[in-house]
Amino acid sequence: MGEIEVGSQATMAAAGGLISTGKDMANFVQMLANGGQFKGKTILKSETVDQLFTRNMASPPTIAELPPISDTTGFAFTLGFGAFTYGGEKIIEKGGALAGVRTVINLIPNRKAGIVVLCNLNFTAFPESVRAYWLAKTLNQPWEADQKTIAGINAQMMKIFQTPEWPKNPAPFPGNVALLPGVYENETYGRMELVAKDGKMFMIGGPAKFTGTVQHWSGGVFALKWPIATVMYDDVTFELDDKNVPIHMTVEGLGVYKRVK
Repeated sequence: MGEIEVGSQATMAAAGGLISTGKDMANFVQMLANGGQFKGKTILKSETVDQLFTRNMASPPTIAELPPISDTTGFAFTLGFGAFTYGGEKIIEKGGALAGVRTVINLIPNRKAGIVVLCNLNFTAFPESVRAYWLAKTLNQPWEADQKTIAGINAQMMKIFQTPEWPKNPAPFPGNVALLPGVYENETYGRMELVAKDGKMFMIGGPAKFTGTVQHWSGGVFALKWPIATVMYDDVTFELDDKNVPIHMTVEGLGVYKRVK
């Protein structure tokens, strides 16, 4: 099947413990489309593949299920995949995304056909657009309406996740910025260290000393930017005592950190 490398990423979801390649994914889909066979070898038994593709739990489509999936196609979960009916065929699908990557695979088991679409951006409907066009052309279905719908959804995604403009007239910080650096601790995520260097502030977290920049946004809000191209700013705020010394730091998405040093 090829080599699968265990690697590290800045952001890891529960199902994102392996890093692979486009070639490996294409081989994987080819194996599934061939009922578990790959280059003359049995990787999975055919009955195992059948089990993987068997609907187990019906579910209404959510925001994650884009056209051609709809209320009229039916949608259900199998053992690790999604399944729906389109053009008279059972379709197996799986999509996912992490920071900087979005992937969709689709299979038409009865036709031994499949597609893998990878994109180097997570907030985009491009892979769904490609798979919708491929399915429509393969199964001789109209494609224009679905593409128009997906384009509209993609435009909404771009608008929602667009990085806001930096304030032109920010309100001053109601405290002493020089007192903010220190060590902060959260029971779930451990320690974060806020340091000042050469007139700038940096947030350092984890054993690998992963480092992001911290800039004053406006008023009591600071903007934390990790060095990941597709991750936006996180808000950082501070609770101060009567001497303007920080007691707690709140990081958007990570929670409250108590100052310990």
